[in-house]
Amino acid sequence: KNNIPMYLAASDIYIQASRHEGLPLALMEATAVGLPIVASNVGGIPEVAQENRNALLVPSENAIKLAIALDKMISDSNLRNEFAQQSINVYRESFCLKQNVSNLVEYYCL
Repeated sequence: KNNIPMYLAASDIYIQASRHEGLPLALMEATAVGLPIVASNVGGIPEVAQENRNALLVPSENAIKLAIALDKMISDSNLRNEFAQQSINVYRESFCLKQNVSNLVEYYCL
């Protein structure tokens, strides 16, 4: 049984600490439910986790900067709330099925 939506709904912050990454589906799922993000600035992550819009990005393998970003996100409810709303916007603009189909039709029909 897929419990991912249940776990995401019970979360306050999504963390993606990666050394290397493509475009993580889990990160897109986190934006779809409106989670603020703390993530490594690697691979395709910045396409979804946009610095100072819906995410705080940190260098890969830097535990101190990751801890500082997490502390900032945990301590600042206004930041969490703003990033949560922006996560939903990022998802709707770039990753929801309807928008992707529209983008493909526009791209191939021009």
